[in-house]
Amino acid sequence: PVHIAWFSPDCKHFSRAKGAALCDKKIRGLAWVAVKWAGLVHPDIIMLDGMDIDSLEQKGMLEDLSKMRDQWEPENKLMTNLSEWNDNGGLYSVAGRFSAVARAGEKKSFNSLNSLGSALEHTLKADSEGKLSYAEMPMTEEQITARVKKDILLTADTLLSDGKPNKQAIEEYFSSAQKVYSNSKLIFGEESMWDVAYLGLGMASDTIGTFSNICGIKTLCSVNEAREDIAFDYGTSSSKLTFVPICDLGICSAGSNKDNAAEFIKTTLSAEVQSMSSDTGLPVDGKELERLIGNDDSITSLGLMDANGCYKDYMLNAPQKEEISDFISYAKSADTPLTADEQTVDILTEAAVSCINNSLTPAEAADKAMSKLELRTKE
Repeated sequence: PVHIAWFSPDCKHFSRAKGAALCDKKIRGLAWVAVKWAGLVHPDIIMLDGMDIDSLEQKGMLEDLSKMRDQWEPENKLMTNLSEWNDNGGLYSVAGRFSAVARAGEKKSFNSLNSLGSALEHTLKADSEGKLSYAEMPMTEEQITARVKKDILLTADTLLSDGKPNKQAIEEYFSSAQKVYSNSKLIFGEESMWDVAYLGLGMASDTIGTFSNICGIKTLCSVNEAREDIAFDYGTSSSKLTFVPICDLGICSAGSNKDNAAEFIKTTLSAEVQSMSSDTGLPVDGKELERLIGNDDSITSLGLMDANGCYKDYMLNAPQKEEISDFISYAKSADTPLTADEQTVDILTEAAVSCINNSLTPAEAADKAMSKLELRTKE
């Protein structure tokens, strides 16, 4: 007998945490292999990894977990604003991890850093003033697509007003993205000087991005110490404490073994599992998150430009008590999950990449995206 069967239908090619686009949309058909295989083998428990929770929720295929929350909440110090982010008239998924969102930039322009678009424009300005550092690294079109998809997720609330596409905002984003990638020296598929397109914290420019491990916190704190002219804060703006839910777990409402499925969620949210350090996401247990940050003794270096334009290596120092407290406060107060309908993000990503590689103008790319989004809405 098979007690647990774990399927990852398209995990190698897509996950929300990774932010990558599908390599082949036909890969989605692999999910049905699990159904066929289950009919032949009859496992006690089936787990499907990498599924689109939003789509399953819309189709009414998920169990309301609100009646089960008393099974895991008393066990630890869960930050329910993160773990139960999807509680909206019914709790259909629970996040076992999360990615933090931060913005960093020069103090003189930091207050105007409130969107990805503003970060792109500030980066172009820094490049024109010769303030950007450069790093050698290979790039492929797939990696560009992954970066753009993350960008779109970060600015989805602007591109989609109340869930509806905002054509003007979409065209403005496409225009900014095209400028940034056109000004960079990256060459698809070859080693190149990857500068403006990276929008990294090591550059003397402004950026908004996500991080999923303790090293991200150390990097921000160390940048702040190493560069007196650089400021940083959490969230996409001072008024939006944003985060990305990861390891989102739901239970199929048609399942006959829901008790064991609920036990799996309980285990994922337990202090024992939450205490494990992972590059795939930060714990949603506040006590374990604070412990992990405070006990992290790994030492790595960070290369960035100093205020005089000289490239230097800086040590990543362990965050101080006040810095740990600031991050925990952000995590406990984060109230804006960065999520968007997967197919909508795919459509916007495809159009953006077409614009970046100069196949379409920003206006043409926006028209193409709007047509597909309108057609999808009708469907």
